[in-house]
Amino acid sequence: MEVHDVVIVGAGIAGLATAIALKRVGVKALVLEKSEGLRATGAAIGLHPNAWLALEALGVVHKLTTTTYPPLRKYCEDIPHDPEMIKKEVISNFAKNFPTSYLRVVQHSDLSTVTWAPLLFRFPWDVILGNLSKGNITVAGDAMHPMTPDLGQGGCSALEDAVVLGRHIGNLIIKNKKLVAGDQVAEALERYVKERKWRVAKLIVGAYLAGWVQQDGSGWFMKFLRDSIFYRHFSSLMSNDQLYDCGKLPCVSSSNNELDNDPRKS
Repeated sequence: MEVHDVVIVGAGIAGLATAIALKRVGVKALVLEKSEGLRATGAAIGLHPNAWLALEALGVVHKLTTTTYPPLRKYCEDIPHDPEMIKKEVISNFAKNFPTSYLRVVQHSDLSTVTWAPLLFRFPWDVILGNLSKGNITVAGDAMHPMTPDLGQGGCSALEDAVVLGRHIGNLIIKNKKLVAGDQVAEALERYVKERKWRVAKLIVGAYLAGWVQQDGSGWFMKFLRDSIFYRHFSSLMSNDQLYDCGKLPCVSSSNNELDNDPRKS
């Protein structure tokens, strides 16, 4: 029977990416998923530059660059680059090259086949002040930071989670020459939570405000708020978060990948 060091519950973006991150630092993970197969929902995802940086750290970015829509490939090929250049390049290319076939698909779609799923949201102060890890257990992805989709950062931040979690576990293995179960793993998870909570709390707030300003009516006040403040200042501020670099995974020797469960061993 194969022994696994870590059990991951949920084969979503965060779960699968975390399994990859842990494998790259020498940790065997078992991924559990209640669904019997792939679902039709969640058929597409927008990847901002921060997500491409995370995918690069995971070592899988080369498998995706040839399958993405051209403006998204431009994101990856030109990282790092200026935020203003990113916005101008992507907006112009997207408006010019968006296939008309996409529109025809929407026009001929049977609305009765559309699947609706409720949006989940966690208040940012619950992320900052809440308990996101306990002992050798922690959360990632939507389990940690469900947010509205208005910034397109849900999946991107889940990829960041995987890299950061893998980095802290990898550093622990390097420090101890092996993965030691117990208090040190709990401390590594606490460091992971500490690094992530302020970042994702900011994204939660930004996504909520972006949705509120852009969708909550067209009165004079909202128009002023949207045109004079949001588009002029807030959107450029949030665009900097799209260039966030979550870091790299450490290089862990293949000889340091055994889990020591015996507390009597040093």
